[in-house]
Amino acid sequence: MKSRRRVKERGNDSSGKLMDMLHRSFAEGHILDQVSYLREACSQEFSRATFFRCLRKIFDLGHISKIVIEVISDGLESSVYPLGSQKVVCIPRNEEIEKIFAKQARNFEFKDEIEIEENQEGRKTVKIKAKALKNVKGPISRLLVYNVPVNVTYSVYVKSFPRLERNDILYTGEEVTLQLMRLEKPPELIQYIKALREQLKETEAQLNQDEWERYIQLKKIIYKTKEEYLQREIDNIGMYVSKDLGGLFHLEVKLKKAEKELEDGEAYCILETHEFGQAKTNTITLSKIKQSIIIIPQLLHREGVDFKPLIIVYNGWSKDPKIYAIRGYMSTNLIWIDGLLPRKQRAKLTRDLHTRLFRISMSRSFSNNYPSAWQH
Repeated sequence: MKSRRRVKERGNDSSGKLMDMLHRSFAEGHILDQVSYLREACSQEFSRATFFRCLRKIFDLGHISKIVIEVISDGLESSVYPLGSQKVVCIPRNEEIEKIFAKQARNFEFKDEIEIEENQEGRKTVKIKAKALKNVKGPISRLLVYNVPVNVTYSVYVKSFPRLERNDILYTGEEVTLQLMRLEKPPELIQYIKALREQLKETEAQLNQDEWERYIQLKKIIYKTKEEYLQREIDNIGMYVSKDLGGLFHLEVKLKKAEKELEDGEAYCILETHEFGQAKTNTITLSKIKQSIIIIPQLLHREGVDFKPLIIVYNGWSKDPKIYAIRGYMSTNLIWIDGLLPRKQRAKLTRDLHTRLFRISMSRSFSNNYPSAWQH
């Protein structure tokens, strides 16, 4: 017979399977629809009652916590989850995140102003703006990145604007922009696509008027061919019609294939660090499987630490990341509510954390040993 301690540490098979599904839900970008996704994925193994019982159990064992998130940008066209709407979801526990939530510094006000800039080279930069509430000397920007699917934590000093000098004073109302990350495509593939486009342009310029008209006519026909026969049809054009036209179509096929590979392939999350006056970069590879990253930008200064926890879901290169703000957090030993919210909204979030997903006994979970929601 197994000891109660061993059962508590390991949990049963159902709880383990649910934890695996929870990580998969983050990896595939299921944030707002997390519970419905989990229930559907586990429907053959768990009844409704077993599902919520296992969910509660892995919470009690300290494996997960509950968070209230607010939709900042999720790219959904439906009105089911409009901007500003809030949702309670589960998240794997992490000590580094909870250490930050336990801090009470509040000298900066972080805006819900997320900027995603894209330059001509295809780099996307994600930024957030903050505003000083009172005079603060020497802010230093630091970033905690928590990759949920693979349970990895990164902690780096990051670039901020307009000032990097530690001895400068930010005055009340003065803004600072924090650069969270830069998303980049693989440079080798970009150069290959660029070379193909230049070669395609040169080949088109060498065609005479008759060849160009024939090329336009064939183009309408050739791309209606099934993919498995396309290469053979292009070879026939090169052998029996024109060698130049065959080469042109081959270049077009290579270019389309490379562009598809670029869109569906991996990207790199670049964190630009500024530690001890030296600029460096940390790179996190994002596979074409969707990734959910919790980002906590921090401003370290003389009077404490300020933070704005976010969840960014990488959803493929062709789309902007989905962004959610964490407003409330509850684990077995910590409750945190965003202190910048109005009092009524904070009270509502506290009730939601207690009751949604699964009902938790107030007396059991929050004795006098636990911090009050109003402390943060």
